[in-house]
Amino acid sequence: MKLWTSCINCAEKIHFSEWVNDRVELSMSKGRELKLTCKACNTQGAYNVDDIYAKGSKLTQILALTILVIGTPVTFYFLWDYFFLTAYVYIIAGISGMLVVPATVYLTIIKNEEARIRRFNSHRTKGYNA
Repeated sequence: MKLWTSCINCAEKIHFSEWVNDRVELSMSKGRELKLTCKACNTQGAYNVDDIYAKGSKLTQILALTILVIGTPVTFYFLWDYFFLTAYVYIIAGISGMLVVPATVYLTIIKNEEARIRRFNSHRTKGYNA
């Protein structure tokens, strides 16, 4: 997940990546105050974890899309011969359903990332002492 906050000095966005699920976890691993340096004005400042926000990682989106784009044709390629070996409609329907697996994996990855972002941005650590 990609995290960001605005610079105190110039209001530019400061981006960084962390593998955390919420602000409490970020606070436990990095402390209540994070020291970040703005790349635009080169100012270092202390930022409260409640001032940090999450947004989607492009790596996750690329991974999910790669699974969908490569997984569907590969699955279709391996199942192609079975379409013509059987005459039963239900078996053909089942084999066709196997083509849905890459799409299901894609949607699961995207939904989980959205849920993590929503959870991170909605919960604050006020009153929590790390």
